[in-house]
Amino acid sequence: VDQQGKDIGKVNALFIDEDERKVRFLEVGAGGFLGIGEKTFMIPVDAITRIDDKHVHIDRSVHHVMNAPAYDPNLVEDTQQWNYWD
Repeated sequence: VDQQGKDIGKVNALFIDEDERKVRFLEVGAGGFLGIGEKTFMIPVDAITRIDDKHVHIDRSVHHVMNAPAYDPNLVEDTQQWNYWD
């Protein structure tokens, strides 16, 4: 859920830093219909403001998330992808 209470998407997975044993990113699927056309985004845990029983709230707008580069596992090493959330 974005900072204004708008739904962004669904958390599909957590990415964990194995060395420090901490969650670093949420993999979030957004858009599309029945999984078709869905984009996948990586949202850093630093963007989380609170978690309740049903939602993860972040400090950015749905617009900000939807304009982020889509997650591509082939570009994980591309550090330019990481700077979007700074």
